[in-house]
Amino acid sequence: MSEPLYKLTEKFKEFLDDIESGKYDDDPESLKDTLESMDIEWNLKANQVGKLIKHIDEKISRHKDYEKNQKERRIREEKRSDNLKKYLFNNMKEKGIKKIDNDLEVIISIRKGTGSVEIVNEEEIPEEFVKIIKQFDKIGLKKLLKEGKEIPGCKLIVKDNLTIK
Repeated sequence: MSEPLYKLTEKFKEFLDDIESGKYDDDPESLKDTLESMDIEWNLKANQVGKLIKHIDEKISRHKDYEKNQKERRIREEKRSDNLKKYLFNNMKEKGIKKIDNDLEVIISIRKGTGSVEIVNEEEIPEEFVKIIKQFDKIGLKKLLKEGKEIPGCKLIVKDNLTIK
C-alpha cells in the first residue's frame, strides 16, 4: 500500500528543495536512487518528475531572458563608453594634449599602443602563419544521409527525445 498523498507531496517538496540546492548536481546515481526509493505509484512519480522538469526548464528560460537582457545592457554601456573615449581621445589629439593630471579624480593620458597586425595581402603571407580550421557541413551531410546516400566517415543517428508539455 502506498503512502497518503500529503506525505508523498511533502517528500516531493523536500526532494525539489534538494534539487534546487544542487544536492544531486554531481551525483546522478544518487538522484536515481532517491527517485526509486520513493514509494510512489509509477504514473504519479512520472507526473511529479515531469512537473519538476517543466519547473526547472521554466527557470532556465527565465535565466536565459535575464542573461539576454543583461548582455544587451552591457553592449549599450560598452558603446556609450567607447563613444566617450573616442570623443575625449579626438579632442585631446586635436589640442595636442598628451596627459591631463590636475589632482582631480582621474588621470587621463594618450600613450603609444602595443601595435596590431593589418593583413594587406593574404596571398603573400607565409604558410607557417596560416591556420586552417576544418569545419563540416553537418546540415548538408544530414540531408544526403536522410536521402539514403552513403558518405564515408559518417552515419545518421536518430535518437528519441523526451517531450514535456
